[in-house]
Amino acid sequence: MPELKVTSWIRSWLRPSTSRSVLSLVVIGLALGVGGILAFNATMHATNTDEFCVGCHEQKDNSLVMLQKTRHYGNASGNSVGCSDCHVPHEFVPKMIRKIQASREVWGHITGIIDTPEKYAAHAPHMKKKEIDRIRANDSQECRNCHEVEQMDLDIQSTAARQFHRAMLDNDKTCIDCHAGLAHNPADMPGATVAEAEVLADAHGQKTLCYTCHVSDEGPEDDNLSHENTGCVSCHGDLQAVASRETELDVSPHQSHFIGDVACTTCHNGHIKSVTYCDACHSFDFKMPFGGSWTRKPAPLIVDAEDKAAQEQAITQAPRIETDIVVVGSGGAGLAAAVSARDAGARVILLEKEPVPGGNTKLAAGGMNAAETQSQEKLGITDTKQTMVDDTMKGGHDINDPDLVKVLAYNSSDSIDWLTSLGADMSDVGRMGGASVNRSHRPAGGAGVGAHVAQVLWDNAVQRGVDIRFNSRVVRLLKDPSGTVTGVLVHGEFTGYYVIKADAVILATGGFSRNNKLVAELDPKLAGFKNTNQPGATGDGLEVAQLAGAATRDLEYIQAHPTYSPVGGVLVTEAIRGNGAILVNRNGERFVNEITTRDKAAAAILAQEGGNVYLVFDDAVRQSLSKIESFIHLHIVTEGGSIEILADEIGLPAANLAATITAYNGFVEAGEDAQFERPDLPRELATAPYYAIEVTPAVHHTMGGVLIDTGTRVKDEDGNTIRGLYAAGEATGGVHGANRLGGNAISDIITFGRLAGTEAAMYVKDN
Repeated sequence: MPELKVTSWIRSWLRPSTSRSVLSLVVIGLALGVGGILAFNATMHATNTDEFCVGCHEQKDNSLVMLQKTRHYGNASGNSVGCSDCHVPHEFVPKMIRKIQASREVWGHITGIIDTPEKYAAHAPHMKKKEIDRIRANDSQECRNCHEVEQMDLDIQSTAARQFHRAMLDNDKTCIDCHAGLAHNPADMPGATVAEAEVLADAHGQKTLCYTCHVSDEGPEDDNLSHENTGCVSCHGDLQAVASRETELDVSPHQSHFIGDVACTTCHNGHIKSVTYCDACHSFDFKMPFGGSWTRKPAPLIVDAEDKAAQEQAITQAPRIETDIVVVGSGGAGLAAAVSARDAGARVILLEKEPVPGGNTKLAAGGMNAAETQSQEKLGITDTKQTMVDDTMKGGHDINDPDLVKVLAYNSSDSIDWLTSLGADMSDVGRMGGASVNRSHRPAGGAGVGAHVAQVLWDNAVQRGVDIRFNSRVVRLLKDPSGTVTGVLVHGEFTGYYVIKADAVILATGGFSRNNKLVAELDPKLAGFKNTNQPGATGDGLEVAQLAGAATRDLEYIQAHPTYSPVGGVLVTEAIRGNGAILVNRNGERFVNEITTRDKAAAAILAQEGGNVYLVFDDAVRQSLSKIESFIHLHIVTEGGSIEILADEIGLPAANLAATITAYNGFVEAGEDAQFERPDLPRELATAPYYAIEVTPAVHHTMGGVLIDTGTRVKDEDGNTIRGLYAAGEATGGVHGANRLGGNAISDIITFGRLAGTEAAMYVKDN
């Protein structure tokens, strides 16, 4: 019967059966699986929508508002990104990991961690840093949802973008390194457009985040701004790369004569107006974006009672580090001291208050005086160390310390050999004012000696592991109750006060020519003069030493260099005169022995109408001295195809100038200057084209400084040495007397700098 069959069929299905139960489970499992997948995908999709992401007010009122102001929200292609495009990877496994991580954000919403604008602003930097770090760790996987650098047509990109994206293909850079802020502006930046921005931080707010530049909320981790400068280079390239893009500039600020790796932050500041460091000496008018004019006053050691109290507190409470020797100043004397001290086995920290190394040494263009050298011997030049002593004493009006002068002269050839052993080229030999013979050593071809020597010393200091710290100003020498120097109190521009405990301190801080107030007080006739020095030459080391009880000498003797270009703001090296150039006044006439001592040459120029004269030379002189090319590059040299054309260009009587040069050439041919008794007449001025540089005297060198003995130990007012304190270079007095001879400064800083390093290292070992 039908009813019975149906009932039997039902019963048979209800009766346990192994095969049918498995099939049932499979069917049910598949149904649940499909349903689960559909539900999972629906959930994944729902939680990827912008509506879900900004469903809570803390995101809608903050992150979404920021996003809507950026190019990612409405770009040139008409597309707009959603939250998940940048915060959720497309690949399944990374997507699942990201969703699991996001569960913590739900908990944050429930507990109200960022439920007010104030809470959101407080947590924003931390949240953004975590997200940037996450994206960086996965090689910008979210960025690659839409972009792929390998598929980009680099040829149609801007020069900068093309360079950076090519670099990205070659190294470990990733998208987020440069584009961290394209979707959201940092909470603490106004988000100004580049056109509206007044400082770099505003402009960068459209492209990156605080953590792209800064390592933490607590500020820079060191005064060199190492992390910040690494960030600059990672996005913009190094100085050479930037300079290569400045093809429209005749003079590029990124192709400088500075030594070492010049930090981007030397000029560029994020949160205040940037300044072109070049303008400390020059006047190029580079029109730096987000920049201001160069204005700077030397900071006094003790500003007021409050600052003095802060220093006293810092001495006992500030962070402390230890080393064997602290060298203060990174010019030639400081670098020479650091290298020689390291070679003697000492640990060395070198402190520089400026953002760049090299001091005045990097500006020196002439040469380094030395007697009885191998280079002189090869060139057939007869010279003696005693002759160098005699010339130096005579040039200094015989008020020099004769013992220090002997140290200078009798160690000069060893200093040349030492530099050569470090990699310097000192093979060319010329003559500077006041020298009896050719003894001014410089690189082959007549390149500027200072930048070359400073670069060699810098490279050797870096290779030896000298700890070099910029933007670090020594404000106090520390002494124990017995009067022995035990270290220094440092004020880092970005890290604040800290103490370095050291067994010896070497002052190599240079002179005070850039301290206009002190110069005018000591020599009123120099008030208002232009200056040839770098901006750090303000006499800090002198003041620090005096506070520690050091004696001084010869402070009233301040040298004006005869040939400074008022057009380019640079010193015009004496070596040009030494190689044959002449000085003519506005009548086109000679008026002085061009290679007399600097004090006499400067006085003679100032006695001429207007106090400005012209340095005149021909193409043979130009070819003999490669340093002249830099002056041509700076547009301070006027050229004429003939003497008459040159005279017309600079406004001199052509007949007078022609007669002057004819007479001078006659003196050269005769071997005697019957007019001004110039002792060295290297060549006639007879090879066109002819050149002229307008020059005037400018404050250049301070002969006075702290009192030292022949071992560079600093003395007090009673003539006793201050244990643990050494000094070298222009920071000291006694070597040059009332007037320094050209070429003796480099000799001074190298000889006494390396001596100070050796002596200080020996003192450390003995004590």
